[in-house]
Amino acid sequence: MATGQDERLLSGHAASSRQYGATDHRVSFGADTDQADRRSSVSSSSSTSSSLDDSGLADVTYRYMLYLYLLIPVIIGLIGYSLILLGKYAWPPTAKERALPNPPAYPHPFQWQPFSIGMLASICVQAMRYPIYEGFDIAMIALFGASAKDKALLNRHSGRLSLLTSLLAITALTSFHEALRIFTLYLINPRAYSHDPLYSTTTQIFQQSYHLGLGWGLAEAFWGIAKGWFAGMRLYVDVLPWKRQNLAATRNIVQSSDEYLPSGVSDEAVEERRDGMEMEVDDDDSSAEEDLATKIAILERLQGRRELEQALGIPFPNIAFPLHILWRLDALLFNLGLTLIVSAYYYNIEPIYTRHPHQRSIRHAVEAAARHHRLLPLIIFAVISVHMVVSIAWALGVRRVGIGAVTWGSLIISLGALFAGLGAWGALV
Repeated sequence: MATGQDERLLSGHAASSRQYGATDHRVSFGADTDQADRRSSVSSSSSTSSSLDDSGLADVTYRYMLYLYLLIPVIIGLIGYSLILLGKYAWPPTAKERALPNPPAYPHPFQWQPFSIGMLASICVQAMRYPIYEGFDIAMIALFGASAKDKALLNRHSGRLSLLTSLLAITALTSFHEALRIFTLYLINPRAYSHDPLYSTTTQIFQQSYHLGLGWGLAEAFWGIAKGWFAGMRLYVDVLPWKRQNLAATRNIVQSSDEYLPSGVSDEAVEERRDGMEMEVDDDDSSAEEDLATKIAILERLQGRRELEQALGIPFPNIAFPLHILWRLDALLFNLGLTLIVSAYYYNIEPIYTRHPHQRSIRHAVEAAARHHRLLPLIIFAVISVHMVVSIAWALGVRRVGIGAVTWGSLIISLGALFAGLGAWGALV
């Protein structure tokens, strides 16, 4: 779910990463880290950070966390492969479809084209997160940051303005997400690629939609895994010991690094501290330059850990390992479910295993599919609304109700979306 990823809890992505942090609608570590530095002009920089020393960290080694995190892509890959096998064998052609001159192949072949389109569309959404949020930040600065009077107003209402910016960005990103989903359904229209468009059967069109959603969900899940690696795990390389024998030495490093960035220091102070360090260095002294580079790297990691902890509510190493898997599973199932829901009404196809006594013939069913279902606009509105609610929950609810509660709630919605999508296609038998 941005998924988001997927990444820092910001994905993907929904609220001000400095104050709230959220994903597209799910956890997506690191996706909005760069945005946080710019959001200081919109949101207040006076909020205190969570403890940055080692006292609140779980007693684990970095190697242990690394090995666990490397299991996540393996587990998600196995789940994705299981879903591919499910699509291959679970929904055989009906008796009428098997009686056609060119019946659908069974077991169903893997649909590379819609799967690839889904992956590319998902990557496009992830790539657009930063420009969308940055655009709303720039617009807010342009509206309220022109004069000293505006800055005073900004300081007094920073929380409300940050919330407004986040809600507008969520609305824009979610609308773009679902508009692109509909466009991909147009791209994979089976009637455009079939040798005999009239006989594109229900199961064939279902397979196209299923693989489209599967590609979309897997791309978002693995995007989140990559972001979580680069912007989550990487920040704790000098905080957690590699081995338990190195625990004491690592704790000393962490304590000494706190002198560079104590708890509660604002981002502006961090920049001033970094600039001051650079001015103190003699350009001809290579050892001093190396020392400066080390100190700046420590500052950047400390600042990144603080922003991540503010978004998550707890330190990254303290998050239970199963939650990391649930975030990616959430992203996969949510996108698969929404794609099936929208596609069922977009193609307006007869349900696969309907028992209606007046079931249409294959010819009439496919001809009717040339027209979208009359409820399609309502379905699109409902999908966008659900997507926005989940995104807002990730953006605003994590620090209020806890990351575990939001994770499980989001996963329940994703499972509901999946079964609703299968039900819309008549695939629940």
